Amino acid sequence: MTPVLTVSKRFEFAASHKLVNPNQSPADNWTQYGDDSVGTYGHGHNFVAYFQFQGPIDPVNGMVVELSKIKTQVSQTILNRYDHFYLNDLAVFDEKIPTVEVIATQLLTDSMSTFINAPYHPSGVYLAEYPGSSAVAYASGQVERTVSGLLRHPLCGQLGFNSPLTVSAAKVGWINPETSEIMASRDAVHALTTAIKTVQNQSISSWIDIGRRLMETCDWASWLRVENAPWTATYFLDGRITMQLHTTYNATHRLSVSSLTESENIACFGKCYRPHGHTFDVMTSWTHTGIDSDQDAATKIQMAMTRWNAVALHLTPEFDGWPASTEWMIHMLWDRLSHQIPLQQIRLLETPNNRFSLRKAPC
Repeated sequence: MTPVLTVSKRFEFAASHKLVNPNQSPADNWTQYGDDSVGTYGHGHNFVAYFQFQGPIDPVNGMVVELSKIKTQVSQTILNRYDHFYLNDLAVFDEKIPTVEVIATQLLTDSMSTFINAPYHPSGVYLAEYPGSSAVAYASGQVERTVSGLLRHPLCGQLGFNSPLTVSAAKVGWINPETSEIMASRDAVHALTTAIKTVQNQSISSWIDIGRRLMETCDWASWLRVENAPWTATYFLDGRITMQLHTTYNATHRLSVSSLTESENIACFGKCYRPHGHTFDVMTSWTHTGIDSDQDAATKIQMAMTRWNAVALHLTPEFDGWPASTEWMIHMLWDRLSHQIPLQQIRLLETPNNRFSLRKAPC
């Protein structure tokens, strides 16, 4: 399967919303939405959104999108409609309940119309109300709803892990038009909390088994994730497990094209035309086939990162004739690692606001 490259830009906006179905009684709304159904103007969030784009790499500048232009267009054209508003008052939510799933879907719809004539296209929007509650709207129309909790287990200390573990469970599907949710979020949070409490009191031999036990209990979830930096394990309904390792490397990269003038390079690349360096955060995931194989994969990943640590990437033979863009970096890392380990995804964070993902699975 040919890996798919996506580029995402992070944004924040503040807004309030209230989850109320006008066709239901206050008691029924409370049963469905809990505290989210009360208050004159509901409750507020500092939302975090990632707008995700997909498209070909420009052969001249080495980029899928110019993120500075994305920043301006999304901020001015899209988020200004929602920032510091009571979302229930907006016309786009007249016939919808503004759940996190519906808001993410609306932001994706807005971005599709905003970038309709661009050579790239929006492929998804990730939206977090707060760290334990998020949704991803995909161009296919499906939505992924995630809830999270913390798990403390004696095994963590025995294995040298930090405690607690972060546990996330997600369901992928279609929004129910009556509730504006994929699943009843209150029920999902309760089910995950119950599963965590149950596993905390069980005898478990390895931290991989923690996820397996949780997945057995959370049979409603499409996937479940157990995270303890720098490791993350993701469990799927079909029994698959993928492992993810978070690593970093420090490098200098200067974006420039010899065929462009200095003013054209500055206009195209902005601050990235300056020859300065920064840290790249790299998250690499692969199919789990056993603890020993995971340790071997981690060693190979670290070796691949070492080659670029403290290096001026734009002066290396690998980038001779190519802009040292993050898009080309992630492809080169994939080519370097995919024949050594059963690679599933590489995610490269150039800055906290810019992330690039190359993955086998469709986005």
